[in-house]
Amino acid sequence: MDWHSPALTAALEAWLEEDIGRGDLTAAALQGQQGQAHWMAKQPGRFCGGPLVQRLFQHLDPGVSVRLLRQDGDAVEAGDCLLELEGPATALVAGERTALNLAMRLSGIATATA
Repeated sequence: MDWHSPALTAALEAWLEEDIGRGDLTAAALQGQQGQAHWMAKQPGRFCGGPLVQRLFQHLDPGVSVRLLRQDGDAVEAGDCLLELEGPATALVAGERTALNLAMRLSGIATATA
């Protein structure tokens, strides 16, 4: 897949616009701060959406580092760490809901079809 295609970029922008619109007040309050996040599986299943999450955060801010600890299709157990993020806290908070929604939807489909 071309992770930098104009179609994907347009979709990312639409999804982010829907979730954060004109801005995120929490993200704005964190201006200039660095942050970290760890995504943990809540239940057993299949992980999916890592590269899309990576692309979304890179679109928001190239300073965000996403370390994928699981690959698409990997079986996961509750409590497994799926990925780690590090970078500007504004981008981490602003993209969190959109990224989680995408990964949860894709992981649900992957789990149901495994």
